[in-house]
Amino acid sequence: MVVLGVLAAVVPLSQLSPLTHAIWVFVFCSLGALEIAVIVRDAEQRNKQFLQERHTQNMQVSRILESVVEIPRTTAALLQSQVDVDKATQAHLPPDSPKRRVLALAQDILRFLAARQVAEPRLPRSETWEADTEAMIRHSRETMARYLERFQVPVASIRHEFANQGVTNKKLEDYYEYPTNPLGVQAVAEGLIALAEQLPDTPSGGDVEQRNNVHDGPDAVR
Repeated sequence: MVVLGVLAAVVPLSQLSPLTHAIWVFVFCSLGALEIAVIVRDAEQRNKQFLQERHTQNMQVSRILESVVEIPRTTAALLQSQVDVDKATQAHLPPDSPKRRVLALAQDILRFLAARQVAEPRLPRSETWEADTEAMIRHSRETMARYLERFQVPVASIRHEFANQGVTNKKLEDYYEYPTNPLGVQAVAEGLIALAEQLPDTPSGGDVEQRNNVHDGPDAVR
């Protein structure tokens, strides 16, 4: 458009003969069409470059996700192993054992979490990125909704019962009210297991060990 502006400033069309006037009008129109074509071409090139960069970024993220594709299955397997260990521990405890009650709740949570992780949607792929991402988010939200409906009250009840006796666990304190995500749910279960370790095997098994703020395992992301 700069060229047209310069020509309009230096060429007084009103002072030209009809033929010359027509020639200059043709020149103006041709230059205008050329500049519009250049603008459109530049816009298309920028859009193409943007799409290529976006595709490259998606491919890079996909490769990163593919490198950790076994993590959910591995985590689920570890959780199931912990469930089996807790079940074996409970077998040696009397039915009215406070430790057994707490371990049973932790076991139920870990079993629930392992089942949800096994059923997780596939990791996002570049060609179906948005749909895959939405599926993962939807699954995570559904996991948390089911956890809260099933376990929020029992966990809070156990926590309050033993907190009133002076028995607490830092990880459980941090996450029991609302664990935010599946990692937080795992932290709740781990906190319950650590809490159970402070409890007697039987109701009359002696004083509760005052090992507050036991913290086993890595922190979960809130």
